[in-house]
Amino acid sequence: MHAKNEADQWIENHSEQLEKSKAEINQLEANLIKEEAELDKIRDSLKDKTEVFHAQIVVKQKELEPWTAKVNKKQAEIDLVTNERNMLAEKAEAVQNAVDEAVKTVESLMTDKEAKIAELRSLEEEKENVQAELSSCDKKLKNIEEQERKHRSKVMGARQKADEAKASQAASTSQNAVLDNLKKLKATGRFHGRLGDLGTIPDKYDIAISTACSALNYLVVDEVAQGQACLDYLHQQNIGRANIFVLEKLPSTIPAVQTPENAPQLFDLIKLKDLKFAPALYKAIRDTLVANNLEQANRIAFRGQRRWRVVTLTGQLIDVSGTMSGGGTKVSKGVTSL
Repeated sequence: MHAKNEADQWIENHSEQLEKSKAEINQLEANLIKEEAELDKIRDSLKDKTEVFHAQIVVKQKELEPWTAKVNKKQAEIDLVTNERNMLAEKAEAVQNAVDEAVKTVESLMTDKEAKIAELRSLEEEKENVQAELSSCDKKLKNIEEQERKHRSKVMGARQKADEAKASQAASTSQNAVLDNLKKLKATGRFHGRLGDLGTIPDKYDIAISTACSALNYLVVDEVAQGQACLDYLHQQNIGRANIFVLEKLPSTIPAVQTPENAPQLFDLIKLKDLKFAPALYKAIRDTLVANNLEQANRIAFRGQRRWRVVTLTGQLIDVSGTMSGGGTKVSKGVTSL
């Protein structure tokens, strides 16, 4: 645009000069015509005297030569200015065409820009919709995963209960089968029965004794021969297996101990039907102590130089090795005759 303005200014300046030059040429042409007319007049009046005035004509022609040169010079200047003006006009036209093309390009770009802006807005709205849908799907997925965890936990709990029930039922069935078949021998005095059935314990300590003493399911006999007879009978009848306490092989003395915090021994809490079964009961329970809760159990289990085997009223057991067992949804109970 700046180049176009400069070209227009240049054309305007040289147009004024061109007009002045044209005016001078017109004046010179007028003078030339006037002189030629005068010359023709002289020639006409002196036709017969040509030779006489030839010298005068030559002089006049010489006088006209400077004017002819001036006319030619001015015409050359005019031609030069005209060419320059035409060149500048072409440049101005080219600049104008370029400007017009640039304007069209800008307009096209602006149109494309508006279209892109509209497309961007549409994509942003679509993005927001997709994000909202994705957020909703995430919430649904989390809810489904949470429900799946709950259901899985319920299924695992139910499966664990079912497995425990099956195992308990199988063990109970086997134990009952052994006891039922050995009742015939019991009548002959060859064995006394199941250790857990030979004593009672207050209901308060039922879970503790059932957790801490799995040997309450062992059988009790007086002599080795009686025990062997029971095992042979079970083998012959293909009934099952049994563990047996033989009283004659067990120490008859029960050591007295001082317990931490005067915690009761499970052994002292059971009332036996006959004191002769005490060695078998002590063999099964040893110096296991009873604690009211896990805090007390931890406190007394590792107190002093000696470690103690401690069971809580709710069935949590700390062994002398330091291992702890318990938890779950099912507790052991009912292994004594109460």
